[in-house]
Amino acid sequence: MTIVNKLEEKRRRYEELKRGKNKYIFKDDGIKKTHNKMFLLDISLSMSGNKLQNAKIALNKYIRSGDGLIVFGEKAHYIPEGQLNTIQPYGLTAMLPAIVLSTKYNAVELVTITDGDPNQGGNTMDVLDYVSGLTGIKIDTIGIGSDCDISFLETLSEGTGGKSIHVDSPEYLDGAIALLCAPSIQLTEG
Repeated sequence: MTIVNKLEEKRRRYEELKRGKNKYIFKDDGIKKTHNKMFLLDISLSMSGNKLQNAKIALNKYIRSGDGLIVFGEKAHYIPEGQLNTIQPYGLTAMLPAIVLSTKYNAVELVTITDGDPNQGGNTMDVLDYVSGLTGIKIDTIGIGSDCDISFLETLSEGTGGKSIHVDSPEYLDGAIALLCAPSIQLTEG
């Protein structure tokens, strides 16, 4: 495959993602909402146990009215309000489809919680490439454990004006989410 063919293939895949015609995104639920903040939660098999349980506890505490939740394992899926505790881990890590899906809900701030690298529906370079074409969206990231690609998450956040936090243990997720959800305080002289 020539470099021109590779570029054309990549462009075709991004256009399919934008139109929602991608096997890694569940069919749109028909609900057209706008969310200020969208939480993107990795529910791949590597998030089983304490990671997912602590994420659920923290998100139940910090998701507010006007916020939304997209989970991504094998596919990306919008989770209606009140359904967070029903999700179970499965599959790989479809981060790119989750980011694409979040744009359909007009979110201006994404908080991505993951313990791994995107390996379904696009890799790290695909994610960074796609995000570089977005405007007006800030992506904050929380990386869990020693297996996540901290450098990738930092690059993803910095490229959008977001913050990146790494926690060694899932027990620190609550504090990390609290830091990202805290209102900004501006000091003025006076």
